[in-house]
Amino acid sequence: PSATIWHRQSHCRPRSDETSRSHSALVSIAVLPLDNLSGDPEQEPFADGLTVELITTLAKIEGLRTISPRSMMRFKASEEPLVEIAQQLAVGYVVDGSVLQADGQVRITVNLIEPSTEASIWGKSFTHTLGDMLALQSEVALAIAREVEVTLTPDDEARLAKAPAVNPEAYNLYLMGRLWKTRWHWDWA
Repeated sequence: PSATIWHRQSHCRPRSDETSRSHSALVSIAVLPLDNLSGDPEQEPFADGLTVELITTLAKIEGLRTISPRSMMRFKASEEPLVEIAQQLAVGYVVDGSVLQADGQVRITVNLIEPSTEASIWGKSFTHTLGDMLALQSEVALAIAREVEVTLTPDDEARLAKAPAVNPEAYNLYLMGRLWKTRWHWDWA
């Protein structure tokens, strides 16, 4: 028997691998590391930290199965075809995107990709101030979840609605620390 991950009638693709069968009630998704569009290498930790945070935010949604940041960071700047990445990770969708931080604003652009065709089936840009980073992450995660037609629980809705303002400098330090901790675990695992 095979499980089917539904997006829209025109974009349905049956999945038949073992992992899809064992997680048939969940929509599986992988978030590729966000590209840093600033041109400033010192902003790489910010982009990588946002990738980790976006994956973590999506992982808290009950109807989604996400791939861990550790597994995803190995694809940073990878030229490997999306269909091969998706097969390795046994996911039905891949999120590819970028981040640009400039003049106190952050723009995240994401594209939802159907891996077998490498077709972008949805894309959108989201812009917020640095102080609204939690709202930005929640907005992106919520849009992705809705696009893959995951039914959000009341807990999901409440969690994503809570998005207090943050101190931009403190949040940037938090992202760098979180990334350092994650990379430290990658190096020692």
